[in-house]
Amino acid sequence: MKTTSITLQLIAASLLTSAAWAQTTPAEQDQQRNVNQQQRIEQGLQSGQLSTKEAGSLERQEQHVDKMEAHDMKNGAITPG
Repeated sequence: MKTTSITLQLIAASLLTSAAWAQTTPAEQDQQRNVNQQQRIEQGLQSGQLSTKEAGSLERQEQHVDKMEAHDMKNGAITPG
């Protein structure tokens, strides 16, 4: 749990330092989506809307998506379609 919080803080800090750029790239949008997802999971845990088991399941699903994206990037670009 502590690791997730630290990771979230590091990602948020890196996004804040890059906020000066006028336009966002698809990679930045994807990174922001991941940060937003992490924040929603943390809020759900804090409010009691998510159990620890449910949060863990969401984290595993997010890791699965990240692994699929990394695998697909090895084979070429990922298109919006």
